Amino acid sequence: MSTVPREYDEAVDWLADRIAAWTADPTALGLSVEEVTALSASLSEASTSRGTAFQLRIDSKDATVEYHQRAGDMQSLTRQAVAKIRAFAKGSPTPGAVYSAASIPPPADRTPSAAPGMPEQFVLSLRPDGALVFRFRCTNPANAAVTYKVERRAGAQGPFEFLENAKKREFTDENPPVNSGILVYKVTAQTSTKDGVAAILMVQFGSNNQATIVSQGPEVTGQAG
Repeated sequence: MSTVPREYDEAVDWLADRIAAWTADPTALGLSVEEVTALSASLSEASTSRGTAFQLRIDSKDATVEYHQRAGDMQSLTRQAVAKIRAFAKGSPTPGAVYSAASIPPPADRTPSAAPGMPEQFVLSLRPDGALVFRFRCTNPANAAVTYKVERRAGAQGPFEFLENAKKREFTDENPPVNSGILVYKVTAQTSTKDGVAAILMVQFGSNNQATIVSQGPEVTGQAG
C-alpha cells in the first residue's frame, strides 16, 4: 500500500499535515532545503487549483440551474407563440403560407383508429351451479379501451338476446337455457367508435347437461339470424 494516498484530495491533505514539520528541519529527514521548498510551492499550487476547481464545480451547477430555468421560460413562451400561429393559420385563407413563413409543420391528419380484434380461442367451463363460464383471447390495438358485447340465442336460428358488456376477456352465462339443446353466442369487441368482427360460437348440451363448444369462428353474412 502506498504511503502517499492515491486520491489527489487526500494526497494534498496528507502533505499539508506534514509540510510544516518537514520545513522546520529538512536535513533531519534526509531532504534538502530546496526539495522542501519545491514541495511547499507544489502544495500551494495544488491547494489553489483545488479551490478553483471546487468553485468552478459550484459555479457550473449554479449556471446549469439558471440555464434550465431560462430555457424553460423560453420554451413556455415559444409554445404560446406556436399556439397563436396555429390559431392564426386556422383562420387564414392560406394556412399553408402561414406555416411556411413560420417554418413550423401544419397539423398532421388524424389517422383513423383501428378496429378491435375478433374474439377467438374460447374455452368453456361449467360451474357446479350450472353457469357457463367463457374465456377467450382477442388481439386489439395498443391502448384501446375495449369492451365485449355478449349476445345469446337458443337454437340455430332466431334473434340474439343481449346478455352483457364484458370488460374483460371472459363472461358468464348465469342461467343458460339447457333444455334448448344448442346455444349460440355472439361476442363482439367494441370501442367507442368501432366494432370488430363478431365471433360466433355454438355450445351443445349432452347427457347430464354437459356443455361443449362444437364450433367457433367469425360471423358471416346471414349467420346473425
